[in-house]
Amino acid sequence: MSKGLGETDVRVSVAYDATVYDRIRGGDADPPADVRLVVGGREVGQGRDHLRWHLDQLLAAVSSVLDGEAAVVEFFEERFEFHFEPAGDGVATWFASAPESEGPELTFPDGTTPDSEGADDGDDDAESGDAESDGTEPNRSERVVADRRALVEEVLSTVETFCTAVVETNPELTESVAGLRAEMRSLQLAAAEFDEWGLPVRLLDAVGDRDPSASGTESDDAAERRSVARGAESGGVSAAAGREAERRRTVVTAGGARVGVSDPDGRAEAAERESRAVARIWLSDPSVESVGEGDAVGIDPGSEAFDGRGTRFRGEVVAVSDGRALLDVGEGTVAFDPSELDARGETPSARRTPAGRVAVGDRLAVRTGRTELRGLDAVVGPSVCDWSEERLREALADADRRAEAATELARRGVRTAVPILVETLDGDLSARDRRAVVRALDVLADPRAVDALVGELADDDDAVRRAAATALATVGDPEALDPLLGAATDESDETTRYAMVRAARDVDPTAAMDRFAHLLRTGDDPAVRETVVRVLRVTNGERAHELVLEAVDDPDPSVAREAISVVRWADDERAVPALLRRLSDDSPLVRQEAAGAFAELGARADEFRDGEELSDATRERVVGALIERLDDPVSAVRSWVIEALGAQAHPRAVGPLCDAYDDESELRWNVVAALGRIRDPRAIPTVVTALDDDDPSVRRRACLASAQLGTAAAVSPLSDRATSDPNADVRREAIDALGRLGEEPARVAEAMASVLADDDTALRRAAVTALGRVGGPEARRLLRETAANDPHEAVREHARAKLE
Repeated sequence: MSKGLGETDVRVSVAYDATVYDRIRGGDADPPADVRLVVGGREVGQGRDHLRWHLDQLLAAVSSVLDGEAAVVEFFEERFEFHFEPAGDGVATWFASAPESEGPELTFPDGTTPDSEGADDGDDDAESGDAESDGTEPNRSERVVADRRALVEEVLSTVETFCTAVVETNPELTESVAGLRAEMRSLQLAAAEFDEWGLPVRLLDAVGDRDPSASGTESDDAAERRSVARGAESGGVSAAAGREAERRRTVVTAGGARVGVSDPDGRAEAAERESRAVARIWLSDPSVESVGEGDAVGIDPGSEAFDGRGTRFRGEVVAVSDGRALLDVGEGTVAFDPSELDARGETPSARRTPAGRVAVGDRLAVRTGRTELRGLDAVVGPSVCDWSEERLREALADADRRAEAATELARRGVRTAVPILVETLDGDLSARDRRAVVRALDVLADPRAVDALVGELADDDDAVRRAAATALATVGDPEALDPLLGAATDESDETTRYAMVRAARDVDPTAAMDRFAHLLRTGDDPAVRETVVRVLRVTNGERAHELVLEAVDDPDPSVAREAISVVRWADDERAVPALLRRLSDDSPLVRQEAAGAFAELGARADEFRDGEELSDATRERVVGALIERLDDPVSAVRSWVIEALGAQAHPRAVGPLCDAYDDESELRWNVVAALGRIRDPRAIPTVVTALDDDDPSVRRRACLASAQLGTAAAVSPLSDRATSDPNADVRREAIDALGRLGEEPARVAEAMASVLADDDTALRRAAVTALGRVGGPEARRLLRETAANDPHEAVREHARAKLE
């Protein structure tokens, strides 16, 4: 793969916090986490996604990039996308709102808005061959061109880190990430452009005497240390093979075997230890040890595995040509000259080829006298998963690797690293690194970090403050209670304030209830009181519920609405007095919320207190108060009042609701629906009248209400609606109502006969359902005719089913 043009600093940052590891330990191999793409020090995009799903998409994007095609990486739940597009030898990257999303402006999950210029500058456009960009494309972040190799290597490294984190945190999930690992290896081979011959390896220690005159001076430049060392395409050793000083590197296959390879040309010299690469490995002096269909694939080191002597490669021959046979050993292929085989076993004679004593399809175990490195490519610096603990500690001082090192120390559970992580927080760190270190302390959950985490509650980055609050909750030190609440009272960001208040509850649940009560009663900031109620919503216990009930009377409308939205779902009659007071509140939003609460409470009125019904006196008070609000000047309030009267299903509401139908200009449909739910015969005249209402939404609900009331008076108007209403939804509802009424079967059959001649398949099927419910000789006759003659098989089959 040729080196691309563009930024070589490419990072895919994944926030591995305590929650991620908890979910992995709990058996979830696809935990959600924050993901960021940074190119050339500029954040292209960020979002929250399910990791295995997202990384699988990133691998698919890499595959497209290697094929010279554009790719899109979607977020599973958020309406954002990463875009990758070939730009000469580089890859243009940007972050955009998905096409289905609404809104004129792209906003990142943390609330920031990216630069929407559409392109870096004219030079980038010239390099990529893109069409002219005028910077007006909406919902798109800044376009940055990345080095193609750097992008591919970073994605592959990110995937390997995730797979390692999953397997080492919960070995039972190994199979869950096997597909990701297999695709990662496949793309390593594709990136190396080695065609069929190549084996993913990890480079370990170099051994043997070195000839300084042959090796040259090693560069101190970090980029040079990570450069690609590429070798010859095929057989034969270069002139350097005559050197007495031979360089060697050991390689580790994905199968785990240590294999020493001769590297006389120093192809691996520029690569960093523990780097991952694709190698062309040649087997010298090979011998066939066994032949058989059932032999497993893999690599078995011999007694002198470090020098490559005696190593056994087990696999299937996949190619034989030009003096070279390729043996697939599971992770990739190795090569040997079939004419050099010293056969200890016999290959099937029918499968021999002129090229040697092996043929494509043979299953062999080949033992080698020596292994040679004939090519090396796609060298990627070692993943932090491969680093020693000492190196990880040292990397905390490296701005380029600090976040990864902190995450890896946390993943390994190195609690002895807590002091150095705390010390690191005192340095001049970027917001990204501060978040990473705080999240690491969250995972390690060590009380020694409490003071440092409390200090981060005042950080100027919202995400750092949230992470610090979450970490303090994980540690669970009661001493953090007051600092958390103090920070919450000064916090301007709603999401961060919620994290702080919830963390305060978690560090000391008992004492937190007393502090919450004090804030609700004396706090002068409504935003803080509202946040407390939101936390109490998800807090179990009688004390929490009592505080929410008390907050229903809060003087601030936002706090009151939040409290009402909680108690509306609670089976507790104690909320009724406060809700009645709020039903006449000055704020229409509060009145609306209170009426909505009675709609929910009324629907479960017979389930209060484990089956005890709401008292008759209380129900009378509720219905009376709701009736008084039927003339509320705000239609949204009236809508919920009508809904609540229907839910209460009290006979006292029938007359006022019928009067409201005559007076109401906007919500007649709601009135009719409420009358249907009450099921009182006094509502029949109003409901039947509503069948002829000018508004189709009213007629449709009147059809349903007629069925609920069970009145024969509605059969004739329902038949008219079923056969001639201009609105298809009304016709379907009328047909269904006629079937459910079960009244006047002859009249219903007559109407259904007309419907069965209609062109609308859905209406004919609804008519069949109605006839099946009504029954009678005429209905059965129509069903038989439909079963035999209807033009649609689904309707015929439905009619046959109703006849059975």
